[in-house]
Amino acid sequence: MGLETEEKSQSNSALPTGNAKSRRQTYTSLYRAFRNSGLTKLDSAFNALYICQSNRLCRIKLDTESVGEGFFSHPAGWYKASCEKVRRASRTKTLKALELIAKLIAPFTSSVERLTKKVDFFGDSSTVTLQRAVKSFKKAFPATAVVVLTVALFGAVYADSEKTTVIEVNVDGVKVAEVLSSDTVEEALERVNSKISSITGQAFSFPHELSFASRKVKKADCLDINEMSELLLTYTDHLVTEAYGLYIDNSLVAVLSNRNDITSALETLCSEHMEITGEEENIANNIEIKYQEYSAKDVIDKETLLSMFEVSAPQEEEVKAPVEALLSARSVPATLTIDAEALAIEEKIADAVSSLEGAEEDAIELDFAVYYEEIVRESVPYTTRYIYDDTYYENQEVVQKSGRDGLANNTYKVKYVNGEEESRELVEQSFIRLPRESVVKVGTKKLPENMPDRENGGKYMINPVPTATVSDHFGQRILNGRSDYHEGLDLAAWVGTSIYASASGEIIYAGYNPTYGYVVKILHDDGLISVFAHCSKLLVDVGDYVSQAEEIALVGSTGYSFGYHCHFEVIKDGVKVDPENYIYSLD
Repeated sequence: MGLETEEKSQSNSALPTGNAKSRRQTYTSLYRAFRNSGLTKLDSAFNALYICQSNRLCRIKLDTESVGEGFFSHPAGWYKASCEKVRRASRTKTLKALELIAKLIAPFTSSVERLTKKVDFFGDSSTVTLQRAVKSFKKAFPATAVVVLTVALFGAVYADSEKTTVIEVNVDGVKVAEVLSSDTVEEALERVNSKISSITGQAFSFPHELSFASRKVKKADCLDINEMSELLLTYTDHLVTEAYGLYIDNSLVAVLSNRNDITSALETLCSEHMEITGEEENIANNIEIKYQEYSAKDVIDKETLLSMFEVSAPQEEEVKAPVEALLSARSVPATLTIDAEALAIEEKIADAVSSLEGAEEDAIELDFAVYYEEIVRESVPYTTRYIYDDTYYENQEVVQKSGRDGLANNTYKVKYVNGEEESRELVEQSFIRLPRESVVKVGTKKLPENMPDRENGGKYMINPVPTATVSDHFGQRILNGRSDYHEGLDLAAWVGTSIYASASGEIIYAGYNPTYGYVVKILHDDGLISVFAHCSKLLVDVGDYVSQAEEIALVGSTGYSFGYHCHFEVIKDGVKVDPENYIYSLD
């Protein structure tokens, strides 16, 4: 107590006697110095207070009264308590670190575990606590070393297992990439060689030296096959270039670096051709310009492209005529003597002619097209409209309305290539007479031949003239006032009406008879014979095999006849029988 009293009295005697303003300036200057040191505002204040507490004069003044304004305006005693917190916090961080280490190694040594239980890491006696913690750490050092070495060993093994083996790819000794396998490089190299060979048209082998080296890395950035191919292709940029290819009729003709040079050259060729022919013509060939990769050595300029084409007037006959006259000397009689000098001149002429012909063969010949309009008066075919009708049998077509062709002035756009017509396109049609549509009925009724006997009752024939009217039946009749026996069935219809086969069979007769006129006879599979007489026109020949309802003739009035009709007979075993007994239906 005496010592503290003495210190207090000494400190009081040392207090400055200046006014409050001078004291505030002293404290404020001290605070600013620590604030400008780079620490935070609060840390600067605590450090300033900590140093002030180590100075007796400042400590006593701060603990006894409130001084100044702002930061130094707290009540007496606050600064001392704040400084004590700063000191404890600095020691507590160290003790926490030592405690964490002791707890980590506690499972490996009982002595450490026993010691750590006795240590009060957060007690008030900071010096004793620090000494005990250090002592515990020293005793546990061997176990700690074992643990650290073990962890380090396992860590090294784990780190090595996480590494990936990669292949370094070197081109001419310089590392360019990493891959997972050398197969990636080999396949990429094969792609590059194949691509360059296809572009240049020659066998290609990668010209640079490739080498490989393997190593392990923690994080690999490897290229795949496509990326490796692109990388290797960069070493062939001098062999391949992107340019414009001129294709004529799907064949590559030339490669230029500028598209405008190609179009300009083609326009020049058209102009030159027009000057020769006097007609404005366009190129008739299929022209395409494709932008893609080509061999760099194939690129030419516009002048070279123009020199590849020949558009001058042909003079083949004028050039060859005198040459062939000279060459005809080879055909002179054997008695004629030709000296060596004459033969030498002849050979030179022949070589010149062959070189000229070779040059003409190498030159590209273009086809030029010109278009003209032509007006032609032509007939316009009529159209046919079909109507399906179940009153007629299958395969039967009956014209209900005949058609007629129209007449029109047709305007065509005609394309001439090299003076010859290649195509024409109808661009306008002016009718003089409209075509008349034809209407045809198509039968859909099932044919009796295709029916079982229980359905057709054994009557498998059809009416040969479906649109006709029965004008006379089979049997006794009165003709011209006299009794007469009619041996068939008369079917009256307009001249030109179609006559159909009553049943399928073979044509055994097709010709003219004085009584029957034009007549057709069919032998059927069951031995019956059907006869169709007085026709105006026959549509079949002997030996033909016809199907049921197939058209065989046209109605007429030839032979001994008194009107347009078809005389239909059926002959069984040489005897004429009533056709109605075999016709399925006359409707």
